[in-house]
Amino acid sequence: MNSPFEYVDLDLQHVDEGTMERAGSVQVDRANNGFTAISQAVPGVCYQVDLLHSSGYCNCPDFVYRKAKQGRPCKHIVALNRFLGGRA
Repeated sequence: MNSPFEYVDLDLQHVDEGTMERAGSVQVDRANNGFTAISQAVPGVCYQVDLLHSSGYCNCPDFVYRKAKQGRPCKHIVALNRFLGGRA
């Protein structure tokens, strides 16, 4: 998948409880160019999200401006991991 976003190494084994809980209500869908997660806060907005082994990206503001710098997944990445059959 070609993406304008950089993949970030993530710790998917130690996701905080709040992120895990919020991820439970995120809808993830396959798209022509990968996966999208529907924003819960902004109607009509979808984020590009992807995982490659233990690296991933999302173009949501929480990931871009906070979580990526900490190597932590946002709720959209956790939701995608679940969608793909992962534990987190």
